[in-house]
Amino acid sequence: MFHPRVCPNQAPSEIDVQAAQAALAAMNLGKESREEAKRVRREALRKVEGLRSADAAEECICACHDQMGKLHDQGRTCPCQLSAEERRAAFEEAMEEMTTEWYRPEAVAARAKAEAKFASEAERLGANIESHGGGAPYLIIGSVDGRAFFLRERGDAWHVEIAGDEDPENNPWRADNQASIVVAEGSTQQLEADEEAGFEITALRIAVEAVRTFLLRRTCEHSGEGAWCPKCGVKRSEADLWRVYTGQ
Repeated sequence: MFHPRVCPNQAPSEIDVQAAQAALAAMNLGKESREEAKRVRREALRKVEGLRSADAAEECICACHDQMGKLHDQGRTCPCQLSAEERRAAFEEAMEEMTTEWYRPEAVAARAKAEAKFASEAERLGANIESHGGGAPYLIIGSVDGRAFFLRERGDAWHVEIAGDEDPENNPWRADNQASIVVAEGSTQQLEADEEAGFEITALRIAVEAVRTFLLRRTCEHSGEGAWCPKCGVKRSEADLWRVYTGQ
């Protein structure tokens, strides 16, 4: 889960270009199988009774068309099957429901309680949090021990990225041209594992641990004996991976 990976702010190298070309070639090898999969999907969609437009369903990216019967009434009520007026009406209805739910006294009280809990945990961990929340993606943006970081979660995966040494307090979430380092990544299931703490508190703890683990391992002297450093836990044979941007 914890590891360093540099994200430079420079053009790709010749090796990077060659790797990308090789990946593209590998994708092209599977072109026939992908075309066959499209053909099978196209035939399946045309067998679904009640679809207004099989062509629209074929072009649609909604998962309902690949999970027949589970979502949107087997795709029949998918937005791609509705008229512009129907989509507008559905959107307005959904927004009204969301607004009503958002301002319910119970919902307001629950959000305030959760926010207080998050702030208390951030203070306990010694982290300065600028903002957190969202759904696609979910973000925590802040700094710890003088190092700006953000955690981003979306699509069943998350990663923690920190600012590079050139400007350690400038958060890479806001800086388009700043080199950064990915220090940890994993699956969303890890953020949902502790039901008592909850998703946001678990994400905060993981983010802070990731930043501090990286900062410790890159400066640790790895004294003593054995395959693993007893102080920071890094594998001695991989210790140099944690020295990025230090000039050592």
